[in-house]
Amino acid sequence: MIHVLTQDRIAKSQLSLILRELGQDTAFYTEVDSLIDGEFPTQNSDAMLIDLQVALPSETFNQLKAAHPDLRLIGFQNHASVDTESHIEKPEGLNHFFLLPAHAERAKARIKSALKDNSSQNKRSTKRKSFTPSPFTRAATPANKRLKIPTKRSTTRPQEPRTTTRYVTAHSAATSGLIQSIKEAAKQQTAIILNGNEGAEFEIVAREINFQANADRHNMCVIENDEISLDTLEKIESSANRNKELSFCYLGKIDDLNEDSMQAIQLFIQHLEHLRNPHLRLIIAYENGCEYLLPNRVSEIFKSIKKRFNPLSIPDLSERSEDISPICLNLLSALRTAHPFLRVKSISDAGIDYLIQTRHTLNYAQLIRILRNSIALSQRSSISPEDFKNYGESETTTQHLLESMADEQFFPSSEAVNS
Repeated sequence: MIHVLTQDRIAKSQLSLILRELGQDTAFYTEVDSLIDGEFPTQNSDAMLIDLQVALPSETFNQLKAAHPDLRLIGFQNHASVDTESHIEKPEGLNHFFLLPAHAERAKARIKSALKDNSSQNKRSTKRKSFTPSPFTRAATPANKRLKIPTKRSTTRPQEPRTTTRYVTAHSAATSGLIQSIKEAAKQQTAIILNGNEGAEFEIVAREINFQANADRHNMCVIENDEISLDTLEKIESSANRNKELSFCYLGKIDDLNEDSMQAIQLFIQHLEHLRNPHLRLIIAYENGCEYLLPNRVSEIFKSIKKRFNPLSIPDLSERSEDISPICLNLLSALRTAHPFLRVKSISDAGIDYLIQTRHTLNYAQLIRILRNSIALSQRSSISPEDFKNYGESETTTQHLLESMADEQFFPSSEAVNS
């Protein structure tokens, strides 16, 4: 039995339908006094849903909790009544709180989650009450008469261990070669230069460098153009020296840096090369062709740095057909975890084949955006090639995406705005 306190006619109708679908018996109340004075059988009562729009002084709330100490108190608030500029705080004494959206499936999922948290504790105490032995028992066998199963010796050659990565998908030979180059460069060079075409995953590769060198025991530092100075870099190096383990600092792409930043980087690289055992490495990225668009002085400094270090090239998607499928499935799982109301559950084999066939026209950033748009906007359970064709990178699609995936607390529905 679920007891509901609300004076909102719309919320009552919505909760009645949802709780009935969940197989819950429901009793509704409009006044808190009837709840305090009511006697509820403990074995038939699971929780009490309290509409926070009903004004409950702290004394009244404490009386309600004292009258029914075994009931779990769950607060809720209709999203249409929430001021989006104010912060919603969970009242003291509530075991759970959720925002009740107008969207039926979202509301059902949030109520189900709240009730699940409630019932899981009760199930733990009743678990393993009794044990019934199976009627099919094996006869006892003397130890000296037990069957000996011969073990088969493997005739296959042991496979080479797969390259372990954390951030970069490295199922293709091209990306596996990049990972091997990363391991060698991180130990020998004071600065690592990454280069690739437009849309390459520079920062992801930078984080992979940090993982390969220190297993992420120390987070990679990221600083931007306005923050780059000799003083800042020296402080980061001092911190890395205290840890006595390789650390990395990602400085972004060259075309985002100005002359002062480039001079600071050049001087600091010279400083690192004079140290006996430096513990900091700098990572700089540049897109192919951008050096011709840089200011003269920035271009000169960059060319002098580039001559001293061999850039590591990030392969294009055209060389990474084996990476397409795991990239798609990893992103789908991440988005479904963050947004459980998405309708897409899988990507069809035809859809993945389409992306593999068209990979020559895509870069990594475009692939991620097309996947994100299709997963968020498609109304099908499995994405097909038509979805990838329909949901591209247009401004209209992006705007639709943001509105559909945003939480209703910050982007209310049209019904809530007009009410």
